[in-house]
Formats: sequence, structure tokens, C-alpha cells
Amino acid sequence: MTLFTFTIYTALCSSFSLGTLPAVAFRCASSRLSRWNEVESRTSTPAVHRRLFAASSEDDEIASNRRQTKRSSSFSTSKNSINPMHNSNRRNKQQTQSDPKRTLTNLNQGKTMFIQFSRVFQRHVVYRHQPSNNDTNWDGIGDATMSPATVEVLESFDFLDEATEKYPGIPVLAPKDLPFPPPTCSIEWDSTEGDEGGTAMATTLGAEGEEGGRVLRKRRTDVEQEECETTVAGMGLTTLCELKYEFDCVDCMSSTNPLEASSSSSQRQGAENSNIDQLGYQYDQARLAIQTLLRLVTTPESQVNLPRHFFRLDPKRFASRGLTSDVINKNYNRLTQLLSGTLEMKQRDIDFVMSNFPQLCLYNSDEVECMIQFLISPLPPQEFVSVVMVAEKGIWGASVDWPRLSSKGYGAGLTVSQASASLRVMPELLALYYEDSSKPSILYMHQQMQLYVSPASIDETNIYLGHLLEGTPPADAYFFAFMSSLGVSWSQLRILISALKLWCNCNLDPTWEIMQRGPVRSMFRSSALDYLRQRLQVTPNDLHRMIKTHSRLTGYDACFKMKPTLNKLQSSLGLTGSEIRQILLRMPSLLGMGIQSIDNKLEFFLNEADMSVEQIRTALLKQPSLIQYSLDTTLRPKVSFFLNELGIPLSSLSRIITAAPALMGFSLSENLRPKVCCLMRRCALTQFQVGVLIATSPSLLSLSKIEPTLSRLSEILEIDNPYELGQILMAAPRLLHHSISSLNDKFILLTKSLHSKEKANIVLRNNPSLLTWTLTGLRERIDRSLELGNDLFTSLQPSKKGRRKMMQQSPQEGNYEDAVIVSSEASSVEAIAMICPTVSEAAKETGIAKSAIRQAIQDGQRIDGKYFSYLKDIAEPGAAPKHDSDDEEKISISLFVSGSVYPGDRINVARGQSRTGGICLKVINDGMVKKYDSIVDDILAAASSCFGILVPNSTGNVILAVFPLINPSKNRCELFSLLGALRVVESFVKARRKTGDSRPYDIKIFSDSNYALKLVSNRDRLLRLGGRFAYSEELLSSLNMKREYVNIDILHPLARSFSRLNGQDEPPQSRNKKVVDAKVQFLHSMDSISRQEDWVKDWPGRSGPGFIRFLKRQARAAAEWQYNRQ
Repeated sequence: MTLFTFTIYTALCSSFSLGTLPAVAFRCASSRLSRWNEVESRTSTPAVHRRLFAASSEDDEIASNRRQTKRSSSFSTSKNSINPMHNSNRRNKQQTQSDPKRTLTNLNQGKTMFIQFSRVFQRHVVYRHQPSNNDTNWDGIGDATMSPATVEVLESFDFLDEATEKYPGIPVLAPKDLPFPPPTCSIEWDSTEGDEGGTAMATTLGAEGEEGGRVLRKRRTDVEQEECETTVAGMGLTTLCELKYEFDCVDCMSSTNPLEASSSSSQRQGAENSNIDQLGYQYDQARLAIQTLLRLVTTPESQVNLPRHFFRLDPKRFASRGLTSDVINKNYNRLTQLLSGTLEMKQRDIDFVMSNFPQLCLYNSDEVECMIQFLISPLPPQEFVSVVMVAEKGIWGASVDWPRLSSKGYGAGLTVSQASASLRVMPELLALYYEDSSKPSILYMHQQMQLYVSPASIDETNIYLGHLLEGTPPADAYFFAFMSSLGVSWSQLRILISALKLWCNCNLDPTWEIMQRGPVRSMFRSSALDYLRQRLQVTPNDLHRMIKTHSRLTGYDACFKMKPTLNKLQSSLGLTGSEIRQILLRMPSLLGMGIQSIDNKLEFFLNEADMSVEQIRTALLKQPSLIQYSLDTTLRPKVSFFLNELGIPLSSLSRIITAAPALMGFSLSENLRPKVCCLMRRCALTQFQVGVLIATSPSLLSLSKIEPTLSRLSEILEIDNPYELGQILMAAPRLLHHSISSLNDKFILLTKSLHSKEKANIVLRNNPSLLTWTLTGLRERIDRSLELGNDLFTSLQPSKKGRRKMMQQSPQEGNYEDAVIVSSEASSVEAIAMICPTVSEAAKETGIAKSAIRQAIQDGQRIDGKYFSYLKDIAEPGAAPKHDSDDEEKISISLFVSGSVYPGDRINVARGQSRTGGICLKVINDGMVKKYDSIVDDILAAASSCFGILVPNSTGNVILAVFPLINPSKNRCELFSLLGALRVVESFVKARRKTGDSRPYDIKIFSDSNYALKLVSNRDRLLRLGGRFAYSEELLSSLNMKREYVNIDILHPLARSFSRLNGQDEPPQSRNKKVVDAKVQFLHSMDSISRQEDWVKDWPGRSGPGFIRFLKRQARAAAEWQYNRQ
């Protein structure tokens, strides 16, 4: 079996004629034209062969202005306009102006630096060249006169803007295999005409016309494939036309300037005819190059055997790369020397490689030699810590500078025989383009390697390389198992996969894990995935996770969907390459946004939210989903809430969105307004005073521990009056950002330093901002005051110097007790529709008479579907139940649960990574029964039968289990921990009832998950859901539950168990029975800690928050145990 059949293409090539070959209409910047003419004049003398270097300063300025005009965004508003220039360009200009010494000449005297893209490592490399004595006239571009000793690799980068930002003012050289003009400049797409499917047209040559003359016509062209071929990895908005070029293809170019611009129509027509003649000559050369390639790589075997995949012989590809017969012959001879000399291949093996991978003759031989040298160079020493981490664990691969490591003589450490055997079996390993790197099918791999690779070795490969091969086709694992059979270690394979990005391909066949997440294509588009790999510098692993997160990604077109969206986001907001990658790894659905939708969102933030472009960019980096929120249902209601209900001025709104963009995605009725009501009630503040707090500390509303922290703060300062607590919070609003344990530690430090608890309380009441200091900073301030001999009590008093000013707000009428809450449920803060300072404002906003609202508040009746109530009359949510001390026989047990996943979310890691979940359950007895040990033993026994997989070596009363369902996430694991606790309690109580135990049980289940507690906090709603044997969409709609948010596959079984434990009758279809004399409640973990129960004081961690962190760590340890087990 061979890779290629030439008989098919021989017939195709023989049918090629000059009249049917596509033409290329050149269009480049005027600065390129002058350099073209200059080079043409230089090359009139055969002895002269120079490289094209930087243009004059005037030409560079013209080209820069034209690039800015080309990049200018059409988006503009009346108040602000977005600067479309790339962020790195602005930084480079500022650095060059501020530091004029950092120029190409002055940065390194006697040395020349340039940046060039390495196709081997897919990185932009910064080179420094030291001219030798006989090379004093070298102009800094090209490598014909360079020797390896005179070229030094300084550094390499994933993205070009990173390289130009760190090394401003040095030329950027195009890749070695791209002639001038580049393909993106030589193909003029007509975007105004096309077929119904949106296929673009290219200007081509046809055989139509009188007497065989050539005329221009239109034909369909695969624009998407062309864009993928001509994209240099990580370039972003920079095009190939903006780079410096070597001029090695003088012989294949006409002496006539093909880019001559003229004002008259006749001159333009003449230039067009000249272009046609020039292009015809180029495609004549391309046809001859194809025939030469077929002649060189054709063998007798290749004409008989069937190919494993086909190679696209496109004359346009040959012409655009400047490939001629001489170039093909030169590359073939050089590659033959490399394979026979460096790799010691026999001629038969060389013929096999060439016939199965003829693309090799199209590559620059220097790049191929670089890859071969990297394969057989020795491994780096242990001093390279990052490389050691790659070799041992397969991590930190992106942080290693592989080109620089290769330039120092290090590589993968393969022997010559190992490298030769690997390339003999898989010549595609030498591919320098993504479209050429595809491996043959798994069937071919099995037929060729079944003697070397066993199923057990493939399983072993997936174990040792599984996290690196996620998202790759099975053929990759098959081949790496073959390399392992050759004696290549797993460490070497990890280095090869991490360093050579083209060695792994994307799996084009959707797996069941992806198909269950949404609509996907039956076969992924390789060109679209290759474009994302090049543009974002991501791995197949990252793409697999992105597709799992957003399955519609598989249907997006690279040229007409992905590229315009990426360009729009990056140019409008000035995002760097790494920043756009970071955003899309977290939110790949942004690729599905349209240009108009992006413009509308940006216009909203600029005009209605009064934000600047830099603020939008900062907010988007923090919350990538911000730009996807609906204008009418999400963004505008939030803005109205901040401006109208809280009285925050427009000038402060932009700061709130920039500092805490996640607030724009929170629910108004179930999150933001309840938190505002909590602050109003506990601190006796009006809603406008709460607005001052939020404007001063925007992330205040993103906290989940407001109520417990306020309770603990009242205990520390011994404050019973809510007005005093409100004044303290107004003086130091950032108090709520500190944990309870942090507040305790600082209060203890002040008490010990002042030798009096009363003095500490007085100091903190006068200067509450002391609690916002770090513990170390507060201790240093106390020690410094004591060393100076100052009175500590006096020195800790507040000072106006350096104090942060609060937002100034016009006085508003009303009192917090007069505030009216408009909600969809009576006397509830769970579904608040509006907060009004007075009844009059409520009447004005709702259009209902004031007398009717007062009557509705008094009677508790609903008007137009709305309940009205005073804030002071609403029961405090989450209030801890009181113990019934009179019932000595009552058994009170507390269960603390927590859930977590492994690995966790990170900002630069795609969200769709494979994860496992863990559950932690801790049993606490409230000390009201004597036989504590027997109860705990019975609960532990019940847990062993309720959880499928228990983590061994669980200590004490802690139960660790594995999340058994699909799609583990933090929210799902936390919700399942409540379900697991209910199942354990139900099994325990039923077992007790069978032994004749009829005592009542009071079960309290504590969780630190706000998501889970929000779903189970409404007891009546949970009992209604649990009373149904099966749920329906109508039931969920009536309960105001959205299926996609509630995880109904976990919530419904939880509600069923909760219903039975609370004595509700079972549906007729159920075989279970209700539990008598049992009561179950769900509470937040901080509610128990704030009461400082006895078990909290006895906890070795000395604090309740330490106990909660312990449970979190245990749940994560259970998830990690399962992850390693898999």
C-alpha cells in the first residue's frame, strides 16, 4: 500500500492547458510597487542576487497609513468611536517614541535582528544575525549568506503582536516558503458576487473569446480552503502583504511591473493585459512544475497500489508559491540528501517516502532539515525545569521556547533508526501545513502496523498520553503506540507532541460525548478547525473542549463566519492574540455572533452605559459572556436597576460594569434585589444608600456570604442597633469582602494589643476600615506605633488623610422601613420584581392607586399578578431554626455536604475539558442524644449502600464519594451532594424504624452552595415537585423553573426524597412509603457557623470557615481520586 496514485493525476495534468489555468490579479500596496521596480532593476545583472529589505521611511509611512485605513472599523457612535488599530501596534508606537534607543540599529551594535515564522514549531521566532568579515554588506533579510554560527535565536512567541511588542522596530520577515507577492495579495476576491450558498468568486482566465484570446471570467473557488492555506499562525489582523519578503523567484517573474497603476482607462486596460500575460507565464511554469513533481516521485509501485489519501495538485497553489521545475528539482535533491545522509535511509525507503508524501518537495528544505535535526538531537539536561515537566507530566508545553531549545542543539533524543523508521511508516510527520498533516485511516494503520501494535499497547498509550491525545483521531494513538514499540519513551513522545503541533490532528468524527450536547455535523470541517488552530494557536485538545462547550461550532464556515467575527472583536476592542484566545477558550459561542450583533452591543456599552473602549475590553476579559447578553431582557433592565432603583449616577455605572461585569448576568428578581433587601433590612439603609455602597465597591453584590458576615460583624462589635451597623458599613463598605475567620483574627489581634475587648470595640466602631487591612499589615502598623512610643488607642483612630471618598449622591426621600417590595410571591424576597422607596413611587411605577397598594399590603392580596409588602414585614430568609429543648427524645443531626470537580476552571484553559466530580459528607451530632457513636455508625453504614463508589481511607465521620452521573460540573456536584445526603438520611431513618425506634428526627442539611440552596430554599415549591411521580414541562413552567438551569435529572429525585422525609403522601405509582416523624431542612453552612455551636469551637481548624474549606478540599480530593483512577 502506498499513499499516492499518480495515474489519476497524470491524466489530469495532461489535460491542463494555458487557457484553462486560473489567473491571479495582483494588488499590493504602493510601497511594494517601488520595491518591486527596485529589485527588477537590480536583477537585470545576472550576478546580482539580493534580498528585499525595508522600504524607505516615506514608503513605510504611506504603507502604514494605508493599513490603518484598511483596518478602520465601520462602527462609530455619536459619543465614542472604537479605535480599530491593534493594541500591540499602539504599544509599539508608544515604546518607540518613549525609548528611541530601542531601534534596530542601536539595540545591538553590529548585529541585525528580524522576526520570522517557523512552520516547524508554529511560532514567530526572533533572530539575531552577526555579520562575518566577508558579509559586511548583508542587509538583514534572508539566509543565503548566513552560517549557523552567525544566527542566534533570541526568543519565540505564539503570536506576532507579542514579538513586535517586545522587540519594536525590527523587520518582520515572511515565512521562507512564501514568495513575493504573497497569496493573500495575489488573489483578488469579488465579495459582491456569488452563488446562493455564498461561495465567493475569483478572477480567473478562461478559454472563451475570439481566436483563442483570453478574457476574464468568473468561476467558483474554495475561498475557505485558500484562507486556511495562506494564514500564518497567530498573526491575527496582520496580513501577509504587510511583511518583508525575500526575492528568490526573480526568474519566474516578468520584467514588466504587474502592479503598474494608471489614472487613464486605456493605461489600466494595458496593465490588465500585461497582468494576464504575466499570469499565463506563471501558470505555464506551475504546470511544468507539477509534471516535474510527478516524474520525480512516481515509482512502479505507486502506479499499481491504491492511495491511502490523495494530494490536491492545484496549479494555483504552485503558482502562488512561486514553484517552478527548478525549485522542485532543487528541493527533491536536497531532501534526498537529508534522508539518505542524516537519517541513513536506503533509496527504496526514500522512494517510498517521496511517493507517499509528494508535498515534501514543495517545502523549504531548511525547515525540513530543522525538524529532522530536532528529532535526533539529544534531550535537554535536567536544568530545563519546564522541559522536565513536559517530559514527566505533559504540562507546561506552551511555556517552553522550543525554537530556542532547538538552536542550542537539544531535541527529542530519538536515535537515527527510530526517526528513520517512524518517517518511513508515517511521512506525514514532516508536514509543515495543517492540511498536509492528516494521517491515513485507522483501517490502514491496522493493516500496516498490526504486527507491531497490539490492543494492549494502544490502551497503554491512552493511559500515558491520554490528556495530550484528547480530541485527536484514533490513528494518532495507533501511531504513537508504534513509536513506543520502537523504543521511544513516553517522555520523548510527550516532548514531540508538545513541541511539534502538526504531529496531532483533529478528530473529524463526532463522538457520542459531543453528539449528546447539541446539533453537530456528521463530519467536521477540517479547514475550519485548521483555521482556528492557526489563528488562536490552540491544540486539538482545546478544540475538542470548545466543541463540547458549543457544539454549533462544527457548522461555522471559516472564511464567512469565523474570520469576520474574530477580526471584528479583535480590531474593535484592540485585543491581542493571547487575549482573543483567552476569551474564546472560555466562551467559544462568541464565534457564532454576527457583525451587526457585535456592533449593537458595543454601541450599547459606549452610549447607554457610558463606557470607554478600554473599559469594555477589560470587562470582556473578565466576563467573556458579557457581549452575548440580550439587550432587552438582560442588559437594559440591569442598567435601569442601577440607575433608577439604586440611584447610581451614569458616571459611576461604567466603573461598576468594568469592576464586576458578572453582575450583568445575575438575576434581578432572585439575586440582585434580594441582596439589596438584605442590606436594607440588616443595616437600616435606604436603597439609595445601598447604591452608594455598590458604586464604591461594585463587587459587593457578587458576594454570597453577606448575611453571615453581617451577623458575625454585629457579634464582634456588639451592635444590636441596625442603624449603627449601617453607619459602619457606609464608612467601610469593603468589610463584607473579608471572610469571617479573617475578621475574627483581626479582632483577636486588636484585643490582645489593647489588652481590652472594650477598647477594641471602640476602636473598630470609630475606625472600621481597620478590619479591611490584611492581618500582616495590621500587625506591622501596631508594631510600628509601639516602637515609636505612641499611644496605640490614639494612633488607631481614623484619619482623614488618604481616605477614599464615597460616591456623592443627591439626598433622597424615604426610609428603609417605608420601602415597598413588589414580588410575584407573597412576603418573599425570592422573586422581587421591583424595590420602591415609598408607596407613592410604587404607585407611580406600577400605575396602581396608592390606596389599592396599601390595601393589598394589609390584606396580602395580589393586584395584577403582583404582591406588595413593606420590607420590614418580610421574614428574614435563612433564619436558623431554634432547638426544641423540651423534647429530650428528639434526635437532632446535622449533615454538612460539599461538592467539587477536578480539574477546576482556569482562565487560559478551555471550559470543555474532561472532568470528574466528588462529594463530601460530614455527620455532626448536636449533642442531644447519648448514643452518638451508634448513630454515626448507622449513618456510615447507610452511606455505603447509597453511594455507588466510595473513596477509600475516609477518616472520621467524613464520607467521600464519586459523582456518578454524566457531565460533572461544580453546580451539578453541589446539587447532587444534597441528594446524596437525603438518600443517606432516608435509608438511615427507615432502618431505625424497622428496629422499633419511633423517636422524631430533626435533620438539618448544610451546604455552602448558593446555586443548590436557591433551588431548594422554597419548601412549598419543592414539595409540589416531589409530589409528582414524573415531572413535565408544564409543571416546571408552573413552578417557574427553567429546565436548562435546574438540572432536573438531579432536582426531581431530590424533591421526591425530600417529600417522603417530610411525611407527604406518595403518588399512586410509587412503591416507596413516606417517613413519619421526621423533618428535614436545608440551610447555608454559614448559618450554623455564625451561631458558634459547640462543634464549631471544638473543630481543630479553630474556625467555621476553616471547616468549610476542609470539606471543599475533601470533595476535590475525591474528584481527583476518580480522575486519576480513570
